[in-house]
Amino acid sequence: MQALTGTGSPVSHLVYSDGLATVSVFIQTPEPGKAPMQGTTRSGVASAFTTVVDGHQVTAVGEVPPRTLKFIASGLRPAGTPAVATPAAASNRH
Repeated sequence: MQALTGTGSPVSHLVYSDGLATVSVFIQTPEPGKAPMQGTTRSGVASAFTTVVDGHQVTAVGEVPPRTLKFIASGLRPAGTPAVATPAAASNRH
């Protein structure tokens, strides 16, 4: 956990890479009384996707397609929580 300028709560920072692209994921508890941000933004070649997962605001940032960021951010679960297969995910299996 680390402090992030402009936020009132600690932020976890995770980094994922496949060797070519890197995605940073920031996880924090939304500040009381403030609606958490949600949606996609773009700045040059970098995109960001923010959503709420299990009461935590999750933001994924990287130079990858926005739908990849959405997939990563929306798919995170706390440790020990079983993953739930969605029909779309199941249909992508070979």
